[in-house]
Amino acid sequence: MLDYTASPSDQQLSIYASWNNWVDAEARRRLLAACFFLDGHAAIYQQQPQAGQSSVDSELTRPPIPLMGSSLRLWEASSAASWAKILAEDPSAGVPVFVPSPETITPDLVSRQMSIDRMIILVAEYLRIPCRQGLTAPSASARKSSMSEVDPQLHYMNSQFSPVQQESPCFQPGFLQAPHSRTRGSLDVETRLSSLFPGCPIANTYLALHHTPLRDLLAVSGESWLFTKKVLPAAEFSIHLRRLKAWAENHHYRQGGNTNVPTDMVDLSVVKATMYAARSIVQFLSPVSPGVSRYAPVECVVTEDRSSLWGKDISDYWALYVCALIFWAFGHKARSVPAIGSTITVATDVQHQQQQHHSAKRQRTGNNRASPTSRHGSSATADQHAMTWLRTLAADNVTEEDITRARGRRESMSVVSLVRRRLESDCIGGRNRLYVEAVGVLRRLEEDGERNDKPWF
Repeated sequence: MLDYTASPSDQQLSIYASWNNWVDAEARRRLLAACFFLDGHAAIYQQQPQAGQSSVDSELTRPPIPLMGSSLRLWEASSAASWAKILAEDPSAGVPVFVPSPETITPDLVSRQMSIDRMIILVAEYLRIPCRQGLTAPSASARKSSMSEVDPQLHYMNSQFSPVQQESPCFQPGFLQAPHSRTRGSLDVETRLSSLFPGCPIANTYLALHHTPLRDLLAVSGESWLFTKKVLPAAEFSIHLRRLKAWAENHHYRQGGNTNVPTDMVDLSVVKATMYAARSIVQFLSPVSPGVSRYAPVECVVTEDRSSLWGKDISDYWALYVCALIFWAFGHKARSVPAIGSTITVATDVQHQQQQHHSAKRQRTGNNRASPTSRHGSSATADQHAMTWLRTLAADNVTEEDITRARGRRESMSVVSLVRRRLESDCIGGRNRLYVEAVGVLRRLEEDGERNDKPWF
């Protein structure tokens, strides 16, 4: 199926036949690249096993993943003649290019790629991080299937590549292999991703989820609903609740911490998850100037110009949603105001004054049905204050101690409100079940947080 040996310059074929052969092979390459990205992206965003992966720890053999940028002009050629002309001017355009080996990937190389190729490289880089054991549960059907039953194509995959192509570093042992076969201490992948993809909210969402027990977070925030399915029996929900509390309260970082924290959560950090989530939200909701790469560092300013924002893809809304849930969990047992000595109190006093002002106004007018937005002033003002707080948490020089001291209930809830308003404004039609459920969950969390001074879970 994946025959990469079709030569665009076969002299025994007519130009038209050569063009058709190349287009067929290129279409398969592009399909493979798109499937790799979509599968990896969904697996990361929802902490699900990848297709063909029978368990988190199973070996997953992949062919080299093609990139699309180098062949773009040939792909867009409208006729055999124009295709042949482009190939004559630049013979290298007909040579397939694959995801390079990790040692050769640099920020400059990434910045020169087209958008989809950047995303393919990002997924490939992230999949080199060792998986958190236990956070990704395979489906029942996956547990019952062998690797060959899941993907019977794999046993003859390498035969579809020429000997020259198989000499590529992409075919060498250790390249894009399963998590347990990677060198765990070879490099700091979190720092590497941040340097390779500066200003990229998707990369920061990946890293936030790397430190988050997503299934526990979704089940508890959704009141026992997980991916639109009920968590049963009740004992199973209790496990989700206990695990989320252990994570949100950061037990394993405390001196003499809780020995009952599950071993698969020992390396999870709610503080790091919050930092990456803050960066992701700021980058998603900040404008990008026309003609500037969406991966370049951006000015963190709230704007009403929706055309310049990241929210172009349905998964961007999912990223905003889970990042808002991280902030909700972060403020679960926080003080009403940040700890004394915190350097991150920019939004607190202003929001508190607005709360008091509007509370007094409601008492004078007898209006007991004021919306959550009115209690924080206008939505635009509330969003500005939330973004100010987020930008401080997202700063490059922020420390984990700074973030811990800045933990505040009102600030965390202001982020939930910010994201809820953004998602709600674009939730038109109500046909996407997960999207509608996400808006409903955020609205309920916002309302509960407004009237509940006790821990949220």
